[in-house]
Amino acid sequence: MKSTLFASTLTAALTATSFGQVEVFPRGECCNFPWDTNWDGTTLSFYQPLECSGYTRWDFYVDEETTVTYQVDWLPCGSIPLVDSPLGFVGPFATIEAAWFAQGGPPTWSGTFTLEPGLYENIYFAEFQGTLTFGSGCEAGTDTDGDGVDDCDDGCPEDPFKSAPGDCGCGVEDLDSDKDGVADCNDGCPTDPNKTDPGTCGCGVSDEDSDGDGSPECIDNCPDDPNKSEPGNCGCGVPETDVFGDLDCDGDYDIDDIRLGMTTFGIEEA
Repeated sequence: MKSTLFASTLTAALTATSFGQVEVFPRGECCNFPWDTNWDGTTLSFYQPLECSGYTRWDFYVDEETTVTYQVDWLPCGSIPLVDSPLGFVGPFATIEAAWFAQGGPPTWSGTFTLEPGLYENIYFAEFQGTLTFGSGCEAGTDTDGDGVDDCDDGCPEDPFKSAPGDCGCGVEDLDSDKDGVADCNDGCPTDPNKTDPGTCGCGVSDEDSDGDGSPECIDNCPDDPNKSEPGNCGCGVPETDVFGDLDCDGDYDIDDIRLGMTTFGIEEA
């Protein structure tokens, strides 16, 4: 038997587009209790605040706080799968799509209805069987930030300077002051074109290590001596040579070195 769906303009102010599944209880034996309303960011749940008996049509309503009342006639007990919108943004308006599917087949009828906050209108179902699919969308012709891009197509609908988040996100300019290819919002040295991180020497100072000793020149007091980063007693370029406990900076033994060596080996002076 062919099922028919009738619907009028709906009303809603959805703030997210990721949906899960909603349990559906039609009028009759499955529906003689109140339904609860829940919105946890992934699942939109509906409730029926009135007694189910005595109603020939049921209403669908979503207010600006996403409080939902959903009533439907002639649906089997079970679940309504809710699908993600292909659009990643929903403003203070949305659309809802209702479709009838033959069991195991593609939809044979569907309709999309504009949702505007603050009104109360009805959706009617007659002999409806199958899957009801909802998808949120966006109303064309609304440009909240006045940048010439409809909110439907604007990734930053409240930022008049951007229509996509870019590197820095909505409300933050993707400025690159030093022209190094990294936006200031992600650049640890936004005015240094040669660095994006302060490193050891800080912004504006190169971390160059010309002698390759592992100490950049900004902290290397012997920048041309690969063996020393401090002058020590002998100075840069001169090793700190220890001869039997006596410091020898020129590489030649002096009288003190000779005497120390004699003492070490038990040789007495004549």
